[in-house]
Amino acid sequence: MLAEAREYCLKGLQFDPNNEDLKKLDRQIGLKISEKEKHEAEASKAVAETKVWSLFVLFCYVFDICFGCMVVDDLVY
Repeated sequence: MLAEAREYCLKGLQFDPNNEDLKKLDRQIGLKISEKEKHEAEASKAVAETKVWSLFVLFCYVFDICFGCMVVDDLVY
C-alpha cells in the first residue's frame, strides 16, 4: 500500500514538480517505508536468533541424553 501511495505521489510530481504538499507526502511515505523495512529486518534477525538458540538447546538435551551429562541444568536462559 505504501508503494502504491508513493507511485501516486511521484506521478503527481511529474505533472507538478513544484507541489510542496506532494513532496512532503513523498518524504513521509519514504520514511514509513524505511521504518517498515527496518522493522522487518529486525524481526527476521530475531527469528533467526531464536532458531539458533532453539537448536542449541535441542543439541544440549540430545547431548545430555546420549552422554548422561547435566549440560542442560547449567544453561542460563
